[in-house]
Order: sequence, then C-alpha cells, then structure tokens
Amino acid sequence: MPFRITAIHFGLRCDHAVISSMVRLLNDQSQIKLYTISPKEETFKLRRSRLSAEDIAEIDATAISEPGWLMFKDVFWEEELENLPETGGEALPDVPDAAS
Repeated sequence: MPFRITAIHFGLRCDHAVISSMVRLLNDQSQIKLYTISPKEETFKLRRSRLSAEDIAEIDATAISEPGWLMFKDVFWEEELENLPETGGEALPDVPDAAS
C-alpha cells in the first residue's frame, strides 16, 4: 500500500511559482493540507501557518494561466497550429537618439 500525502510545507525560500503550481495542482485534494513557513520576529524559530481557503483562492486567481489557444489545442487541426503567429521576441523599433 503506497503512502498518502497528508501535508505539504512550503519553506522560506520556496518560489511563489512553485506554491501557485502546487495549489492549482492540488485544488481538488482537500485532504492534503498546505502550510507556509515563516520566521518568528526577534528569534530564530519558525512558524508554520496553514493556507486558508481565502489564501488558496488568491493564489489560484493570481497564478499565471496558460494561453487560451494552448488550452484548446486539441480543437485545432495540426496544420493550423503550425501557422499560428509567433508571440514575443519581436524586434523592438529603433528609438531615435536624443543627441541627433
């Protein structure tokens, strides 16, 4: 019988992207408790705080979402995906020099 995950603790240096990814991944797993670790003031001790439903909703709302065309990629035909315009990385127009 495999072990069951009962809690996940996000450490002091845990990146917000990791936390938001895990929250979104485990959104429907209410039996898994999520905690953040923070330092106590004026001491070297640590505090564990459970993420509330409001915290989870805020993290889920502010997380980076995947582009719409990628979410519906199965709807497009393969050749249509090849003809999608490139996004990002376009060259910026030259800015005239103020001294000229």
